[in-house]
Amino acid sequence: MTGHMYLIVKYLLTAGVVVLVSELARRSDKVGALVASLPLVTVLTLIWLYLERQPMEKLSRHMSYTFWYVLPTLPMFLCFPWLLSKLGFGWALLVWSMLTMALFMVYVLLMKQFGIDLL
Repeated sequence: MTGHMYLIVKYLLTAGVVVLVSELARRSDKVGALVASLPLVTVLTLIWLYLERQPMEKLSRHMSYTFWYVLPTLPMFLCFPWLLSKLGFGWALLVWSMLTMALFMVYVLLMKQFGIDLL
């Protein structure tokens, strides 16, 4: 497969995951959330890195960093529904995003104290 064709397939498959999740969520909150919570992007990323013959150490580090990066985002999944009911979608999304970034920065500084350098 040529480089351009590979890139097109990569984009289509990856975008297809997002479309699939949004379509499932439109039909069923629970099923959409279940599929959205699966690490599909991470799995696809690992597959792409593997197919591109990246070193196994790179794949391993990717998984490790993904674990650490997910943790500070988890509280915001509980915060967003409350923000949505109080602020409406646009403001809730903005505030949620800003709070997530702030929590992430605090988390990065905290983890640095334990010798885990995330940035």
